[in-house]
Amino acid sequence: MIQRIQSVYLSGVAVIGVVLFLVPFGTIEGFTLTATELSNSKEVLKQTYPLAVVIGFGLLVALASIFTFKNRKLQIKLCTLSMINQAAILALAMFLYLDGTAAELGDEKPTYALGIYMPVIGMVLSFLASKAIKKDEDLVKSVDRLR
Repeated sequence: MIQRIQSVYLSGVAVIGVVLFLVPFGTIEGFTLTATELSNSKEVLKQTYPLAVVIGFGLLVALASIFTFKNRKLQIKLCTLSMINQAAILALAMFLYLDGTAAELGDEKPTYALGIYMPVIGMVLSFLASKAIKKDEDLVKSVDRLR
C-alpha cells in the first residue's frame, strides 16, 4: 500500500535524488563538484555525466520501488539496488572525482559539502524501507498460514 511507512522512506530516497542534482558535492582548490561538472566560475575542469546518470538511475529505482507495492519481493530487490546505487554515487563523487582531482591538482584536500552526505542518508532510508517491507511480507505469510 502506498500509505505505508516504507513509502515515506522511499519518497525520502527520491527527494534525495532530486536534491543531489541541485547541491554541490564538495570543492577542491576553488573548483566545485556538482552532478554534471567540476568547475569554478571561469572554467570547466571535468564533465561528470556518469555521476548524473547514476543519480538519475537511483531516482528512477526509488520511484519504481514506491509503485511496486503489490509485489513485495520485487520491492525488496529494488531497495537493495537503491542501496547499491547510493553507494556507487558516494564512491563516484568521493573517490573518482574529488580525490582523483585532488591528486591531479596537488596536495590540497577536498572540502566535502552537503551532497556527499546525502547518499549515506539515502542508504539508511533504503535499508529502513527494506526492513519495513520485509516485516509486511512476514505478516502476510503468517496470516496465510492461519487460513
